[in-house]
Amino acid sequence: MNGGSKVRRLRPKVAVLVIVDVLSFSTAVDEATGRGAQVLPFPSGDRAAAQDAASKAGAILAAPRKAAAKSAFSPRTLSHLAQDARLMLPSPNGSHLSVEAGSGPVLAGCFRNPGAVARAALALAGGGDIGVIPAGERWPTGHCARRWRTVWAPAR
Repeated sequence: MNGGSKVRRLRPKVAVLVIVDVLSFSTAVDEATGRGAQVLPFPSGDRAAAQDAASKAGAILAAPRKAAAKSAFSPRTLSHLAQDARLMLPSPNGSHLSVEAGSGPVLAGCFRNPGAVARAALALAGGGDIGVIPAGERWPTGHCARRWRTVWAPAR
């Protein structure tokens, strides 16, 4: 079962869903939102489709991690975001799972923010259940490059 199907099965059973994708997506979300920016996940690595969606949403499209752009998909470059920025983060994993989660509170957990995510999840859940999805990384070949165990630690 892939991450998307796990999210779809778990979503109706929980009040809050936490996506833990520690190496890229969740850390970028933490940096951007910590600066006051709004993050819009985009579930695909298709740059043209992501650019079109970002334009329609009035958002800056995050550049690939290796890009020298001010809005590259890394904490160092995202630290320059304006407080009122809208940032579209495309990724085949963390963004994809966030979009799959549909309506309801979805939080992004990483090594930098476990306490803040736990407090927010408890407050948002209002006594309801909290679901945690540890997100491994799937490449277009179907190979799982980063298994869920590598992202489980901050969720504990």
